[in-house]
Amino acid sequence: MPDFDEAIQAYGRDSLRSQKREYASASKDISIDPAVAPGFEHPYSGQQIVEALGRTKWVDAGALPTAMAAKYRQQQTNVVEAVENASVWSRTVSWVVRPLAMLGAMCTSAGAAVTALWSWLHGTQVPEWVGATGGAAVILYGTCAVIDLTAYRRNKRQTLTFSGPEQTALMLATADWPTRTALTSYPNRVVLEQEWDQRWPWAPEPGAAAVVWREPHLVAIANLCAQEIRASKAWRSELLDAERLRIDLDATIRGIRFRAARIWRAHANMIADDMVTDEQHYAQREALMARNRELAQAAQEAWVALRDEVQQLLKHREHLAPLDRLVEAIAALELSYSRMPEDALLQLRIDAAGAELDRDNLAQATEGLKTLRADLCARLDFMRAELTSPSNTLPMAVSA
Repeated sequence: MPDFDEAIQAYGRDSLRSQKREYASASKDISIDPAVAPGFEHPYSGQQIVEALGRTKWVDAGALPTAMAAKYRQQQTNVVEAVENASVWSRTVSWVVRPLAMLGAMCTSAGAAVTALWSWLHGTQVPEWVGATGGAAVILYGTCAVIDLTAYRRNKRQTLTFSGPEQTALMLATADWPTRTALTSYPNRVVLEQEWDQRWPWAPEPGAAAVVWREPHLVAIANLCAQEIRASKAWRSELLDAERLRIDLDATIRGIRFRAARIWRAHANMIADDMVTDEQHYAQREALMARNRELAQAAQEAWVALRDEVQQLLKHREHLAPLDRLVEAIAALELSYSRMPEDALLQLRIDAAGAELDRDNLAQATEGLKTLRADLCARLDFMRAELTSPSNTLPMAVSA
C-alpha cells in the first residue's frame, strides 16, 4: 500500500495532467485577472494572447548603464557595417577563391602523391612535374591559410567581448519576460512569485507571462493586432505608400515592447518597504517608501501612455478594414474592365440588340467605379487626418 507522500505525489501528477488538458482544450479559455486586463475591449482570447507573446531577444539599450549601452551600440554598429560594407571582392574571395584554391591544392597534392608512389613501387624515376605540382599545392594551401587568417582578424576586430557581469546586464535588459523559475533574480521576487502562482496555475508555457502581468499582456495584444494589419489587403497593396499613410509597424511594435519591459522592470526591481525594519533607520525607510511611490507613479503614467498607443494601433486596424473591402471591390472591377473592355461589351450589345446601343448601363457601371474610388478617397482622407493629428503616437514609415 503506498504511503501518504506517494499518494500526494500521485495526486500532484494527476492534477498537473488535468491542468495541461484544460489549457489544451479549445473550448476552455484562459481566464484573465482584472489586474492584468488592459481596460479596453479587444477581440483576442486568452490562448491567443499566450501564444502571441513570444521571445525576441531584443536588448533595450536604454535600460543599460551609459558605458554598457555605448559598448553594446558599438557592437551592433560593427556587425551592421561588416555586412553593409562587405565588398564584392571580399565576398568573392570567401565564397569562390578559397574553395577553388582548396580544391586545387587537394587535387594537385593527391596527384603528385599517387604518381610518386607509383614510381617508387615500379622502380622508375619520379617525373619532374611532380615536384612542381607539390610546390603548387603548397602555394595553394598557403593562399587558403592567408584568407582564413585575414577573415579571423577582421571578425575579431568587429566583435566586442562582454564580461560575465556585462552579459548578465544584457540578459536583464532583454525585452522578454522570465519564467517562473527565473524570478529569484529580482528584488521583488516574493510578489512576482505570488502573482505567477495566482494567475497561472497550469504547466509552464513560453507565453504564460502574458496572463500573469499586464505589461506582456499588452505586448501580446499589440503583436496580434500587428499580425492582422500585415495580413490586410490594404496593407499589402501600394495604396498606403502612394498616399503616404503607411505607419512604421516594426518600430511601433519594438517601441511598445521596450516600454512595456521598462514598466515591468520598475515593478520587478522595487525594494519592499519592510526590508528596513530597524526603528533607528526610520529616515531611510521613509526615503525608501517615498522612492517606491515615485517609481510606482512614474510607471503608472508610462502605462497609461502605452495603453493609449496600443488602443490607437487597434483603432488603426479598424480603419484598414473598410479599405480592405474597397481595395478588393476596386480590384475586381478593374479586373473585369481589363478582361472585357468597353469595346467588347459594346460589341456584345450590338450582337444582342442589333439596333441602338443602351449606353446607360455602361455609364452606370463606370459611375459605380467612380463611386468606389470616391469612397476610397474619403476614407484615405479620414486616415490622413487621424495620423497627422497631434494625438497620434504611431510612427510613420519613411518613404523610399
